[in-house]
Amino acid sequence: MWVESDQLLPSGESLARQFIYGQRYFASRFGAPCRVFWLPDSFGYNSAAPQLARLAGLDFFFTQKTSWSQFNEFPNTSFRWQGQDKTQIAVHLCPQNTVRSLSILLWILSVIGAVERASESS
Repeated sequence: MWVESDQLLPSGESLARQFIYGQRYFASRFGAPCRVFWLPDSFGYNSAAPQLARLAGLDFFFTQKTSWSQFNEFPNTSFRWQGQDKTQIAVHLCPQNTVRSLSILLWILSVIGAVERASESS
């Protein structure tokens, strides 16, 4: 998708255009269309998303939002999501807090690198 979108308020046409613009951008920068539908933080998921994603050439859906609940544990981390028209897409949910943990680790490593470079130059 071009931007991380809300999945419940926009029209189907709006979501389809997001996939088109996102695929166009990705192909122009990386030489091939993207195969992964990445939506890390959505307040809900559109039942047409599997169909729209597959029509856009995406084979996989990756998210982490469903792992954030402190009350309800989602039963699976990998499965096939079937949309309202029976189109399916392979889904993987990253375990709770791993994306944030990785970004914190990368930030710490970048700070350490900046401190080391600063101490070498002085």
